[in-house]
Amino acid sequence: MLDQLARLGGEGAVRLDRDGSIARLLFDNPGRRNAMSGRMLRDFKGAVEQLEAWSGVAVVLRGGGERSFCAGADLTLVRAALDRPELGQAMCALMQNLTARLSRASVISVAAIEGAAVGGGAEMATAADFRVMSRTAHIRFVHARLGLSPGWGGGGRLLRLVGRRQALQLLGSARKVSAEEALEVGLVDALCEPGTAETAAAEFLEPFLRLPSASVRGAKRLVANPTHEAQVFSSLWGGPAMRAALNPSGEG
Repeated sequence: MLDQLARLGGEGAVRLDRDGSIARLLFDNPGRRNAMSGRMLRDFKGAVEQLEAWSGVAVVLRGGGERSFCAGADLTLVRAALDRPELGQAMCALMQNLTARLSRASVISVAAIEGAAVGGGAEMATAADFRVMSRTAHIRFVHARLGLSPGWGGGGRLLRLVGRRQALQLLGSARKVSAEEALEVGLVDALCEPGTAETAAAEFLEPFLRLPSASVRGAKRLVANPTHEAQVFSSLWGGPAMRAALNPSGEG
């Protein structure tokens, strides 16, 4: 089904840059407010697979340009699949799988939100571990206005972030959430000045980058699946990072 969705085409690309200590996952379709076209869905799958195999520590998610983080699914794609429910269901299953895998990947992820994070884009933002948001940006779970509900896993993640009452309020009313309100209700973790979200996200990640990468990745694996606590502990015991911490002089 992914090939069928990709063949519906559309503009844009999802790009993963893994140079340096922080990778960047870019939703690059600014002419469509970084909405996800069919080809971008395929790109996103490849990017998630690369992150899962990467040995780095952190990744920043951002949209192309300054006007939008992501506007969800490109309406051209939505209209092409409107009379083909199997394609809508395939997109739902694909994006639930990929956003869940992004959430579980052994890297610390931060969404850098400029402009609007709308619909599936709001859901995409919840797939990151943390969110840094421009003071002029907004988040909007607009699905109810379109006769829909979240289908990319964002409904459940929103519930865990803000609780039942707030989640129902935001999903049921489809209203815009300002940066200040998003911080107040726990939907985002920090605010920044307009145009600085990616830089602010990198600064947010600095405490993680100061520590041994193996233990930071281990912490993420544990939080993503607490049943793996003993396995993560055993994998780190006696390793280079532990030995260096116990013997910083390098003697013995």
